[in-house]
Amino acid sequence: MQYTVIFNRKSYDLPKKTMAIWEDLDSIFKLDATNLPNREKYKKMIEFIAKLVSQEAIEEIFGYRGTRRDGPKRHHASNLQS
Repeated sequence: MQYTVIFNRKSYDLPKKTMAIWEDLDSIFKLDATNLPNREKYKKMIEFIAKLVSQEAIEEIFGYRGTRRDGPKRHHASNLQS
């Protein structure tokens, strides 16, 4: 079965649900129970999304470069200021 997310009238296909994806998703659900700062929780959620969709999709959906390591880092997840 193919899963697709539609955001702003554009569709993004998701990978098949594997055990690895379920385990990653489970760790995302458990983030609220941790003592991590919200900034770290957000960063981990963006990193998880980056595993599911392309970097281009992250830029379209979130309006910034997400976890990209090259080029200008306007709002790079690892560069979020406190």
